[in-house]
Amino acid sequence: MTFVAFVSLLVVLTIGFVPVWLLRRAPRERALDYLVAAQRTRPAVVRNASIAYALRMAAFVPLFAWGASGEFWPAVIASACFGLGTWLVYAVREPLVQFVDDAIAADRSMTVHAFIAQGGGHGRVRMVAAVMTLTALFALVVGEALAAASVLGPMLQTSATLTALFPVVAVAAIAMTMALCGHSGVMHAAQLQLGTLYFGLFGATALVLYLHISARTALPAPVALAIASIIAFSAILLWYRRSRYVDTDTVRSDEAARPSRAARVLARAAKILNGVLSGLLVLIIVVAFLDLQVADGATLARDSIAALGAGTRMSGTALLAIALVALFYPLVDVATWLRLAALRKDAGVERNGDDRHDMLSGVFAMQAVESTLMGLVACAVGAIAAAALGPSRAETAHAFAMRLAAPDNAIVAIAAALIAICVVSAAVTTITAILAASLVTLRYDLAASGSRDLPQAATGRASETALRRRTLVAAIAMTVAAVALGAAVAWTSSAADFVSGRLPALLCAICTAQIALAPLVLATIIGRARGHYGALSAGWALAMLGAGAGCVVAAVVGYVATGAEDWLWSAAPVGLVSGLLLYAFGRAASRGAA
Repeated sequence: MTFVAFVSLLVVLTIGFVPVWLLRRAPRERALDYLVAAQRTRPAVVRNASIAYALRMAAFVPLFAWGASGEFWPAVIASACFGLGTWLVYAVREPLVQFVDDAIAADRSMTVHAFIAQGGGHGRVRMVAAVMTLTALFALVVGEALAAASVLGPMLQTSATLTALFPVVAVAAIAMTMALCGHSGVMHAAQLQLGTLYFGLFGATALVLYLHISARTALPAPVALAIASIIAFSAILLWYRRSRYVDTDTVRSDEAARPSRAARVLARAAKILNGVLSGLLVLIIVVAFLDLQVADGATLARDSIAALGAGTRMSGTALLAIALVALFYPLVDVATWLRLAALRKDAGVERNGDDRHDMLSGVFAMQAVESTLMGLVACAVGAIAAAALGPSRAETAHAFAMRLAAPDNAIVAIAAALIAICVVSAAVTTITAILAASLVTLRYDLAASGSRDLPQAATGRASETALRRRTLVAAIAMTVAAVALGAAVAWTSSAADFVSGRLPALLCAICTAQIALAPLVLATIIGRARGHYGALSAGWALAMLGAGAGCVVAAVVGYVATGAEDWLWSAAPVGLVSGLLLYAFGRAASRGAA
């Protein structure tokens, strides 16, 4: 299976590299052309790239494990809150769009860090926030590499050479994508890799359902609920996608030029892929209906309600942390702001009126719905795999990976290949998007901050090229270090158990460093609506950020000292409450001084 996993990597990287090669000559004279988009980017491309970024392995593996162990509520809460958080960005879009438009016009930073520091020109606030974000992004890359290795690791154990080459080839391709054509190439590659991700996920889901039928096992209520849910999710996806899972327009570096032959071939291949994905969804619905034939409808409904009403073994603190991180992360994620800027960086887009709102609504609404559905699908597939494989539920995630590595029949071998394609697609798109977000943060918020945040016209083209090269090297070095750390941990420990158990709690704690920005973002939004920006001094803003960072450190230290996961889960709730209290005190102090 090592060869299968490596071939899956090459296939996914090749598919993503085709649009990158076609866009390599797009104009990139300004920093914005390279870091945001070199030319007009179609909303469908931005939407699909955003969905692919949301479907990360660091979330998929815990969702699968929760479903396998019958823990439906953590998966439901995480998926629903992430969808709500994505919609929250659209709900508060007006000040965000105005800020991004102004930043694009002036060729300056359009990140969340610049947004929260705009009122009083607080350079220190911006730099501290950027450092906290980079730390969290580094941890997310480590988590993504570790989660991917927990599934692919057993497949790669038979060949030391291919095992060593696997992360090297992946990181080299990611770095080349960013170097050749910047964020434009990242988005076009990601939207195609969303198609390969869905191909692997939908195909593997159909085969897992078939394995469950073949196993002739009983149909307990949680499994019946999972199968019924998959039918509903597949039907919804078929209805609102209308066989348009990837964008099929031709890719070209110059919109005025005739599309090349390679671009036309790529467009035809995308149309074929769309048809195949719809066929797989229909197949899932048919096989799932066959699996449910042994169940009585009334009994199924009653037992499903009972399964949901059984609750969860996770603590209330853990559920609260999952909800808060999933809800606020899209608002403070640099990738969200970067793609919003890509939508707005188009001279042909009307900056006022209903067209702008319809475009943003279509992008964010589909991302919210689809990310929620795919999270629930991962949970449902985990529940079905637990019933089909038969081991104790606590070991299902590890048993699933081991069976894929050593298939005992052709169906399992095909499922293993499809899972490898899905895992590689999810990991590559996520890490590439994080690399783009890191590069923007380094270029705009650390390399040129405060009074030195000047447009390229003031710095000169030569100095801008040198600055871009330095920040690109730094961002790639960070990515390489993170992937190497994740791979090293995965191949020296029980990665499957760690990812499905302690990693979600650890990532929630580390993401508190980014979630700490949420009160400042919301306060800035309220301030812009009321026509003022300096409602909070730099000292109080730094105190809020320090509280978030302090909660992360305290949570990790407490966990290392005691081994209790509640320390990690408590970081996000305590960090947000501390930030809100400090904001209230800061506002009161500002009013008293006035």
